[in-house]
Amino acid sequence: MVIPLSWNRPNLRCLRESVLVAVLSFVVLGPGEPSPALGKPSAGGQGEKCRRAIRPDTVIHECTAAILSGRLPMKGSAFAFSRRGKAYHQRGDYDRAIHDYDEAIRRNPRQADAFANRGAAFAHKGDYDRAIRDYDKALRLNPRQADAFSNRGVAYARKGDYDRAIQNYNEAIRLNPNHAGALYARGNAYRRKGDFDQAVQNYDQVVRLNPRHASAYSNRGIAYAAKGNDDRAIQDYNEAIRINPTHVNALYNRGNAYRRKGEYGPAVQNYDQVLRLNPKHANAFSGRATVRFYQGRFAEAAPDFAHALRFAPSNLYLVLLHYLAEARAGKQDRIALAEATRGLDLEKWPGPIVSMYLGKLSEHAVLNTVAGADRTGRRCQAYFYVGQQLLIRQQRGEAAKLFRETVATNASTLFEHEAARVELYRLGN
Repeated sequence: MVIPLSWNRPNLRCLRESVLVAVLSFVVLGPGEPSPALGKPSAGGQGEKCRRAIRPDTVIHECTAAILSGRLPMKGSAFAFSRRGKAYHQRGDYDRAIHDYDEAIRRNPRQADAFANRGAAFAHKGDYDRAIRDYDKALRLNPRQADAFSNRGVAYARKGDYDRAIQNYNEAIRLNPNHAGALYARGNAYRRKGDFDQAVQNYDQVVRLNPRHASAYSNRGIAYAAKGNDDRAIQDYNEAIRINPTHVNALYNRGNAYRRKGEYGPAVQNYDQVLRLNPKHANAFSGRATVRFYQGRFAEAAPDFAHALRFAPSNLYLVLLHYLAEARAGKQDRIALAEATRGLDLEKWPGPIVSMYLGKLSEHAVLNTVAGADRTGRRCQAYFYVGQQLLIRQQRGEAAKLFRETVATNASTLFEHEAARVELYRLGN
């Protein structure tokens, strides 16, 4: 029988499902209009070869030869440096790209694309403040660069400033109403702000422009899931996976959607696919472990929690769940629990729960720490983990009372809330 489960919104701090999102890349602009000076015979033909080259390696070779010829005029050499910088950029060599953009700007300070592309290189290195300064300069020189507005929006989004990001995407879309990249990024920003209706509208526009944009379908699925519509979300994940069968994010989130619906078989199948594609996907291990825990297959849940724990050894929630899965499977190993928490701060929540399992704190003392607390989540967790302790001791009636208290908190975003509902189902309550 399928146990109906309500939808869990992500709570990363407490090891809840992590929503994975395709990252929008920074667009590298073309290095301005081709400079006629590059093609003059005075450059020995090297300038023309630099201008016409296509493959990054060929661009680097030909533009280097043109630069070293010493026969290019100042603006022509600026173009050659900018062109070679773009090629290094495309190869992921951002330091060399920045060096060449520096030279291009020194030789032609009004080359807007060189500023914009240097901004993209800084952004790829994670230096968003310097990136934004370069986009500012590029847009002062050429205020009609839709890509520069879009890129500046992405930089603001990476800094967590979604309002300013959206302002920039709006400007990019004003200049180019069919700018799929800006529409997609604006959808991501609205989703991050919790405005899921606006997010869906933007993803709708993206897939109308590009029906094969797998990540737009995948992220629209996330938005529908956030609106509580897992069935509609699954339709979008299905489409993303049809377009790209190795779309890890869509597979993982489809697994989460099936898990929330209580359809454990399909959920595990999706997590299995994720782990075949990425054996280091910690969230897929924890998702599959969660399903096994719900199913009461504790001996199978324990190794998956252990795998997830390898990627986050200081996550006390993972430590707790690994211990609990083993304890429910008949292996109550306090020594291993003590070792796993050595050096971790057990004074901070959920440390008191760990201390209870170590025998250093009573169940009553744990419940007292949350008595009258405003933090619904902590009360939910305290009731659940004390209830688990009582179950391990075979005190089923008392455990059921605490699981009912867990559910009564209405902290439905938490694993503990859903797990308590499952425990009550198993206990016949």
